[in-house]
Amino acid sequence: MAALSTVLATALTGWAAPTASAVSDDWQPDGSSQERAAASCWEIKQELPDAADGTYWLVTPTLVAPQQFYCDMTTDGGGWVLVGRGRDGWLEGGDGQGTTAQVRQNIWSQAGFKPRQLSDEVIDGLLDGGAPKDLADGVRVVRAADVTGSTTTVVSYALKQMTKWSWAWGAGQPANVVLTGPTGETRTVNNTTTRDVSSSGGLWRAWTFGADANDWVKGFNYDQSVAGTTAASSFLYSTTGTYATPMAQVWIRPKLTTDEVSYPSISDDGAEELTQLPLAESGALAGTWGVTGRANGSSTELNTEAHAFAQIGNVMYVGGNFANVEEHSDRSASGTATQTIAQSYLAAFDATTGDWISGFRPVLDNQVNALAALPNGDLVVGGEFTTVNGLSQPGLVALDPDTGATDTSWNIKVENRISSETLNVQTLDVQDGWLYLGGNFTHFTGGSYAYTVYARKAARLKAADATPDKNWNPSFDGKVHSLDVSDDGSKVYMAGYFTTSGSTTAMREAIISTESGAAVIPFTPVFSQSTSKYQQAVREVGDLVWFGGSEHSMFGYDAATMTPTSLNITKAGGDIQAITDNDDRVVYGGCHCDDWNFSGQQAYSVSPGATSPTWSSADRIGFVGAWDAETGEYLPAFAPTSKARNGYGAWALHVADDGTLWAGGSYTSIVARDGKNQWAGGFVRFAARPHTAPAAPSSPAVSLASGVATVSWTGSSDAADYEVIRNGRVVATTTETTVTVADSAETDRFFVRATDGYGNRSATTALAPVEVEPEEVTLVAAGSTWSYRNDTTAPDSTWAALGFDDSGWPTGAAPLGWGDSSIVTNVDVASGSTRPLTTYYRHAFTVTDPTELEDVTLTTRADDGVAVYLNGVEVGRKNLASGTLTSTTYATAAPKTSVAVQNPLTIDIDTSLLQPGNNVLSVEVHSNYRSTPTTSMDLLLEAVRD
Repeated sequence: MAALSTVLATALTGWAAPTASAVSDDWQPDGSSQERAAASCWEIKQELPDAADGTYWLVTPTLVAPQQFYCDMTTDGGGWVLVGRGRDGWLEGGDGQGTTAQVRQNIWSQAGFKPRQLSDEVIDGLLDGGAPKDLADGVRVVRAADVTGSTTTVVSYALKQMTKWSWAWGAGQPANVVLTGPTGETRTVNNTTTRDVSSSGGLWRAWTFGADANDWVKGFNYDQSVAGTTAASSFLYSTTGTYATPMAQVWIRPKLTTDEVSYPSISDDGAEELTQLPLAESGALAGTWGVTGRANGSSTELNTEAHAFAQIGNVMYVGGNFANVEEHSDRSASGTATQTIAQSYLAAFDATTGDWISGFRPVLDNQVNALAALPNGDLVVGGEFTTVNGLSQPGLVALDPDTGATDTSWNIKVENRISSETLNVQTLDVQDGWLYLGGNFTHFTGGSYAYTVYARKAARLKAADATPDKNWNPSFDGKVHSLDVSDDGSKVYMAGYFTTSGSTTAMREAIISTESGAAVIPFTPVFSQSTSKYQQAVREVGDLVWFGGSEHSMFGYDAATMTPTSLNITKAGGDIQAITDNDDRVVYGGCHCDDWNFSGQQAYSVSPGATSPTWSSADRIGFVGAWDAETGEYLPAFAPTSKARNGYGAWALHVADDGTLWAGGSYTSIVARDGKNQWAGGFVRFAARPHTAPAAPSSPAVSLASGVATVSWTGSSDAADYEVIRNGRVVATTTETTVTVADSAETDRFFVRATDGYGNRSATTALAPVEVEPEEVTLVAAGSTWSYRNDTTAPDSTWAALGFDDSGWPTGAAPLGWGDSSIVTNVDVASGSTRPLTTYYRHAFTVTDPTELEDVTLTTRADDGVAVYLNGVEVGRKNLASGTLTSTTYATAAPKTSVAVQNPLTIDIDTSLLQPGNNVLSVEVHSNYRSTPTTSMDLLLEAVRD
């Protein structure tokens, strides 16, 4: 969904690059793990020139959390990321196809023929919100050139206008294109679009829209001369034998680096929750009931099967021009009805399940156009009928919501005394105790007023008893097709076929005061062209007022100034016919349009494939589109796939109390959320996407040791995952309540939040306190290499000092000595030589800052006797008498090597003996007698760094 990055930007305070402490000296963005996720495949290639093709972790501030993607590290210098692959059946909606995990599989085989496409949101995340038109290397599409897939062609698109990603390439995204043939020959086509690129046809063509020529198959198609088959294994697909659709891969190469992107900074108190818009899912809910037939015999677009909705309690009422309610238990789009029940024009359905409610059985003689709930719980019905339940009741009636019986206490008679017109109540709205209505009518009689009231094309009645308001008559000269009372109750927005209200000009759109007199509130509407200006839908949602109607216009106006701020043309297709809202966050528009919405476009003259368009973006629309109610931005993630009788599409929209979108019109089939193409009878239903943040975790804590942070927290009951944030960047996702994060430092700032797997994130915890665990440091490891001297003459008296030159001494790895199988370096004298009584050893080591160290411990063995010196100062001895030691001093015991190892000498070292930089340990080992059979030396020096 395009709105996520905007929500993130506003929910977090400020923007700042990660602090220097975010990574250790060894850290690099090599994509090997979540904490080492790179900003792009290209960055990994720069860090690791020998990086191979494969799956890597990537993250950007807009992507939010690290995810794995497939990187091509070979082609043209490498650094490409796979965003889509497949053969026939590519989709143009913002949800893409499949999961990110499926797209990361680089499959060039039959197993990859089913298209898998990253969503617009994920691709925009890979671009970190950057524009696809700014991609230096464009978009690379690799296409199979033969049925075996052994040769390929390449289409390189330099997009010229796309500011956010869109898969709606059939609409014609402006581009300059380079075509590369199977043998490497290239041809350039400038000032073209993604809709259709050609340089002499054949393999030198790429077209992406649906057409009769190839049975409406969408993909990156070749020209007529390229043959394909329907064989399951063929890399070139065609149902007609021509215009083959090839297996294809789509690659982009964002050149982002971690140093260049900016992650959000978070205050010590944490960040607020992040939620998605309550946008409807593109796949419809499973349903078996619908309405069928045209009871009044008319099949025009103004007489579709489902034409109006209203909800009372858990009942959804459906009105329109239908003859039956019908059940299809197997849901199959090609199946037959399980049962067909005669019930014309008005029926009731369970608002949760969509099942028909058989107890509501009103009898009307003609079409229902509008429904509304009255404050007393009745259902008010408007339409073209003349009788209800066997009695004369033209145009308007109140019914018992349980049975459909007429409420005779709500007494109203509607007339149209214009002989050339048919009585018609087209639209209803209830607010502040009034029922507002529009259509074709002139007079009302009823309620508590004894006389007939004149009100032409628009009127209002007291909702309680149907008394007409004789002082409120906008008196339009043409039909009011839709009306909506403002949220504050001060005005009514009108749309229709009128040109005046009384003597005041009101061209197709009007704002009428709710005060007595029904004064026109002037504003200047805009239209898509100078003729055919009629309008069919209007709705105020939040700070915007939306008008929709002829020549495919969906225009949003600032409610305060009535200046247009969101301009949209739906094409190829038709007019906007219905508008509804959802919690003031999403606006839906219904139409007989099943191709594209062109945002930023006012003129109807827009043509798909225009090389120099005036629109800002082109996206898929499938009979119903969605717009952000706050920004007016089109939301391409909602892109249902459906069929409708004669393509009439959606003529009624209503968001149920549970957030489900009901769309009614002439629907005959719909792709459901399970991917099945199911039967539809007049109307379809779409569940709202999850849009509530899970509960936040609590009690975060960080334990830091040796550069590894162990982050723990108390979980929340409704979390699918947790995200651990370090310095504004997500470095780990987990289902557990503890995780380790490498490359960490004491100054790092950690937070934790819960996620639901749908993009909704809880508020973060407060800043997690960092407890630094003492770090165990090995200053001299067991088995280290030592310099040694084994000679019958005594060494220089300074042999243990730091500055002594031992470069002439031989070296070897510990344990050093003789006579035991554990010895690594034998230091014994040659056979027949006199064995010295004492052997001397030295080992240099480095300490950066001794003041950071504590608990310095030396462990060695006395085999037979040992004395140890640090920087020339004796620190301990064992099995040696006190006093001055010489080369001829005997050890006081003669343990075996194994016994000496089992009974080590442990010495606590005064850290004041250490110095910054170079240090030396010196050891002298004495035998108990000259022919002692075993002697050995090894040493371990450890410390704790606080």
